[in-house]
Parts: sequence; C-alpha cells; structure tokens
Amino acid sequence: DLDVELDAEPGRTLALVGESGAGKTTLLRLIAGLDEPDEGHVEVDGEVWCDATRPGLRPAHRRDAAYVFQDYALFPHLSVARNVAYGLEALGRARTEIERRTGEMLERLGIATLAGARPAALSGGQQQRVALARALVLEPRVLLLDEPLSALDLPTRRGVRAELRAAIERRAGVTLFVTHSPFEAMAFGERIGVLERGRIVQLGDRDDLLRHPRSRYVAELMGVNFLRGRAVAAAGDGLVEVRTEHGAVHVLDVAAGEEVFIAVDPRAITLHLEPPSGTAQNVLRGPIAEIAPEPPYGERVRVVLGCEPPLVAEVTAHAVETLGLRPGLVIFASFKASAARTYR
Repeated sequence: DLDVELDAEPGRTLALVGESGAGKTTLLRLIAGLDEPDEGHVEVDGEVWCDATRPGLRPAHRRDAAYVFQDYALFPHLSVARNVAYGLEALGRARTEIERRTGEMLERLGIATLAGARPAALSGGQQQRVALARALVLEPRVLLLDEPLSALDLPTRRGVRAELRAAIERRAGVTLFVTHSPFEAMAFGERIGVLERGRIVQLGDRDDLLRHPRSRYVAELMGVNFLRGRAVAAAGDGLVEVRTEHGAVHVLDVAAGEEVFIAVDPRAITLHLEPPSGTAQNVLRGPIAEIAPEPPYGERVRVVLGCEPPLVAEVTAHAVETLGLRPGLVIFASFKASAARTYR
C-alpha cells in the first residue's frame, strides 16, 4: 500500500529515506515502469508516463529514465564498454555517437582502463561505477538510484560516495536517491523525504528535518529527542509546563493551551549520579537502557534512558568511564528549558 505525492525540480536531487519495507523500491519501480499502480499517475514535465486508467500507456523502454539497481544488474556476458553502451545501442544511436559518449563516460568515472573487462573480474566499487556510467550515459531526465552504495564495504563506500555526488551534481535532470541511511540522505539530498509505511511523513531540506522533526521516526533518523504535547500552565520565571504522553517538561515562550512539538539535542542533556543542584529546569530519573558508541571512533557515546519521557543523551566516552555508566544503572538526566526547541 503506497500513497506518495512528490515533486522535484530539474537539476536537483531528492533523497528518500526509510526502513526496509517502507515502499522505497516500489516507488522507483512505478516511476521506471517496472510496476504499474492500481491508482494514480506518473507525470514528468507535463508528459504522463503512467496512468492507472490506461494500462501500458508508456512502457519502461519508452520512459526517459535510468535505473541503478541495488545489485547493479550488469550483463555478465558483456564487457564494461558494452554494458555502458547498451542503452544507447537499444535507442538506435549512431555508432560514432555511441563510441564517443561511452568513451567519455568511462573516462569521467575513472574506469576507461577496464573497458574490455567482464563484470565478474571487477570489484564492488568498480561494478558500481559501471552501473552508474550505464545510467548516466543516457542523460536521462529522471535518474533513479536504489541504495547505490549499500553493497559496498565501508572504505570503498567513502571513495565512491564522493564520485557519485560529483557525477549527479552535473546532471540537468532530476535524481531520486533512495536509501535507508540518514547520513546518505543528508549527504546527497537537497530535499529529503522520509517514507514510513508507504507514506511521506515529512518532506523538507536538511535543516528543516534536523531542527523540526514532525514524528518520532523522523527524530530517531536525525538523532534528536522528540516530544509532542500541550502547554497547560505557566510555571514562573517565563517557564511553561508542557504535558506529553510520557510526562511533563518545562519550555519557554509557549502560550497555555498550545499544542507543540519539542526537539532536544542529545548533547544538551547532562547525566548525573545524584540529583543535580544546577539551574536546569528539567530533571528526570530513570535506568540506562542502552549504551552505544558513536562512529567512527567511539569517542562520543549515546546513552538511551528509560525515564519518562524517554531521552537519549550524547556524552564523551570519558564521561561514561568516569561516571561508571552501565545498562540498568538508575541515573538523573537534566536539560535547560532553553535547550528544548519548540515549534508548531
């Protein structure tokens, strides 16, 4: 069950992020023409590519789109050069044009020396470059990337990521980049859509998603604490009490009766073994549910707290060692009202 409405401008990259089963690949297959919807349509620059009321309107091979599959789907019996040239050959382009464009694309992606090799002889990173070259050489209006980096090991992924970003930044058409990684969505998407259970739950630029998550799922993807509640009363000194489904917190500059979203940066939360005596207006008590080092080196650590409301704090590895933090230990967490970012 997929119900999604999107728009994107030429020359821009729209990243779609979501968990497995959210509907990301299904959406790409509908745009490419590999699947047909029960309802709805796909329209590109005023051209209707697909309409559920007119099956077979524009089949996949007649759509100005190119698809880079998660497993690359290279033709094993063809050389690298023939893989890249395949789409141009299928379109009936002149041999001189095919050779010129294929050669230029192989050079551009740094795989010209592999032109005569077969896919089985290539590394994962090299296969990814070939798949990307095969798509880009067509200069499609719509480039569909289905988790293009997920099959690569981490060192290879870092190198290919920069090349991929440079390649799609030069495009004139729309690029739809699908991933389950929030980091990749932030790295590639000028706009980011979050797909959850077949629905877009939020669509915006990087800053909007980071600063104003509108669901717990989006907040978890972005790594911030998320609360939603209603302001019930002024608490003095400019503070306002907001009741959430998991407990009350104190914030600033909210009128009584307003329903608000609240985001709190995990780095703004301080952990204590005893009740703190400072100026923090929010102090919560609960057990540590999980301790997870942050990549790449684990110098910072995310501490998941089972308090009410639940919180995630980010502290240094040194603080974890000094405080003797461990799962099950009951501790105190505090943050100032000014650290609670409110929005509607």
